[in-house]
Amino acid sequence: MLGDIPDGMSVPEELERRELRLAAIAEAKVKIEARAEQRLEREQAEHEAKMPRAPSKRNARVRSRPAGPPEPPTGGVRAKDQSI
Repeated sequence: MLGDIPDGMSVPEELERRELRLAAIAEAKVKIEARAEQRLEREQAEHEAKMPRAPSKRNARVRSRPAGPPEPPTGGVRAKDQSI
């Protein structure tokens, strides 16, 4: 359907607009991935700081949460991450 170009549409301008949009999306993706990496580093440090304080099964008293060490953080971009 190459011949179906809407009235008033400039193909070169539309191509440029789409290329700029793709570039903006790529830039936002890089920012989101960088923030996710920083968050993982921060969460990993927090996790490692909690590990010595995690109660062992031998000296456990009444607990309000299940026994065992805390789950390590998972990396990567989360569904709700966004670029501002």
